[in-house]
Amino acid sequence: MRKIIFIILTLFLTIIAYFLFTKEIKNGVTIMDKYTRINVDSLVKTEFVWKDSKGDEYPVYIAHTGSCFVIKTSKSGEDYRAYLGEEVSEQIRKELNNRKSNDVVAQDTISSFLGKPIVINDKISEQISAIAAQDKMLSYSDSIIQIGDVRWRINLMSDGIVLLTSVQPDDPKMKQVVKYLTGIYGKPYEEDDYDIKWSSSDNPSDIFRPGSTLIHLRRVHSEEGGTILFFK
Repeated sequence: MRKIIFIILTLFLTIIAYFLFTKEIKNGVTIMDKYTRINVDSLVKTEFVWKDSKGDEYPVYIAHTGSCFVIKTSKSGEDYRAYLGEEVSEQIRKELNNRKSNDVVAQDTISSFLGKPIVINDKISEQISAIAAQDKMLSYSDSIIQIGDVRWRINLMSDGIVLLTSVQPDDPKMKQVVKYLTGIYGKPYEEDDYDIKWSSSDNPSDIFRPGSTLIHLRRVHSEEGGTILFFK
């Protein structure tokens, strides 16, 4: 009898602790108070960084479920997880798996990055800096490349380059970026509601063949929003 009472009491205290120390809000973001902040140290931190609409940068974490998120602090001083959405999470998971199977990112040539050939290796920052120095529309510093008035964080993937910005695709500043890319790669071969694709090849059917690059600009479907630009 005492054993049954002990089990019931333990379950009761566990339920109380859960509701005291963890709170849920309607949009699915988990709020963590001071008692659970210590768990941040046990999370898996990736090398990726997310920049929000205010320009603040946060390290990206990945949960055991594969969902990626950043940890922010609310006005009341509580830490919470801001999830980045399935599309961003899938891209990061894919890249982490690629790097796990390859200790070093294999060298590969992208036929076109902003109109210039580029090689993925340990000197990629120098290559991007050189490209930016030759174009008055570009500037580059510390993994941030600016196209017109839009600043993008560069993430190096094993199959290409991904640029991320908190600027929304319907922002007037993004029209300048689209115009710039169109000037380099010509008219998009596919365009639908801020989902735009160009090819470095004159023939769109060649985009998945060696020596050709797919350029894809689209909205980031996540709580933070923003725009993502692929070169692969």
